[in-house]
Amino acid sequence: MAPIRILHASDLHLSHDPRRRSILDKFDDGVIWTLRRAASAFKGVREALADLVERATSNDPEIVEELAEFIINEARTGRLHGVVLTGDLATTGDQEDVDAVSDLFNAEPNPRKPHIGKSTKKGTLSALPASVKLKYFAGNHDRFISTFKWGVSKGPLPFWQNGRLLLPKIFDVGGKNIDGLLADGREAVRPVPVDVAYVQQRSANGRMLTIYVLMADFSLLRFEDHDRHFGWIAQGKVDGKILESLEEQTRIVIDSQKPDMKQRIIWACHFPPQFAQQKEHSRLLDADKLVSAANKLGVSIVLSGHTHDQVSYNRPGMHAEVLCCGTTTQWEPRSHPGGADEADETRGNHFQILEFDELPNGAVTMTLEHYRYTHTFVDDLGNVHNGPQPGENRWKLISRNYPKMI
Repeated sequence: MAPIRILHASDLHLSHDPRRRSILDKFDDGVIWTLRRAASAFKGVREALADLVERATSNDPEIVEELAEFIINEARTGRLHGVVLTGDLATTGDQEDVDAVSDLFNAEPNPRKPHIGKSTKKGTLSALPASVKLKYFAGNHDRFISTFKWGVSKGPLPFWQNGRLLLPKIFDVGGKNIDGLLADGREAVRPVPVDVAYVQQRSANGRMLTIYVLMADFSLLRFEDHDRHFGWIAQGKVDGKILESLEEQTRIVIDSQKPDMKQRIIWACHFPPQFAQQKEHSRLLDADKLVSAANKLGVSIVLSGHTHDQVSYNRPGMHAEVLCCGTTTQWEPRSHPGGADEADETRGNHFQILEFDELPNGAVTMTLEHYRYTHTFVDDLGNVHNGPQPGENRWKLISRNYPKMI
């Protein structure tokens, strides 16, 4: 039988207001670019200020549409068996943005172009065959509550270690608008948001190769849970009750294995544990508890997003490999033609496909495919065009590693 293929995407940042760039991302793009953008938007003081102070970066609708087309085409040809989206589905937890996520999953498809909503005219996955498992959960953006209130933030200050600052919150934590989508007909996901999915295929050895994915939401439950100034905006925390539930569900999976099965266990959470380049204000707090539990239970892989870096890693004392997905559909103008990141394959928009197979000797292998969205193509005459070749999808395979045993 064919190997099991699972597509992992993350950080979609869907919104009712696409192609929006936050003030922090704008200055990260470059001061000159930001000033030019502000000048081009100057139709009055109010409009210019509004363009400068956008609070969260949203999505590129063209990339969402191409993602939906890629997924549905791969699924219909039998080359895809599961899709896992590791959080930050929405730009914010405001209902308008959550509705945009709902459109991706539920909009009635156009009969001629099933990856586009019939009425929404936007990308949708509602035509995905029922045989393909689609699973998703929340990240910190999905829990944002827009606010202009102030809060006391914790972190080091120049003159003492555990200082307190009164800061504008911008966003509060704990939004629940996304829970209706996450529940999927079940009871509300919180306070113990752990979900289990599996994909299986019979291997050439006659055994049922089964890949389990257990998903946990470690978004901050309370504003007070954060560390560092502005940490509530981008940090997660390994809550004890949620971790206990994750461990319990994993033990149930382990105990359910039958003699004719070969199984591997994947954990998925939005925040990558112990990511080396992670800044303090956006890291996963108490990540050592998650790593310790994964080691104890023999977890092979941890899927995550959040960093917008497409990397895989493990750390000393970490048995599992962390596969961190870059942002899949966020608005990234630097990767467009003429942008600073146009030729940098580590930047821009990404997803990955995990391919699992069982060898004749019984070993289970994983092959990792890395895809990047490309905005241009070169024709037979060497001319560069902004856009896809006719009939071709813009998502391009840029690397495929050798199979590794897991």
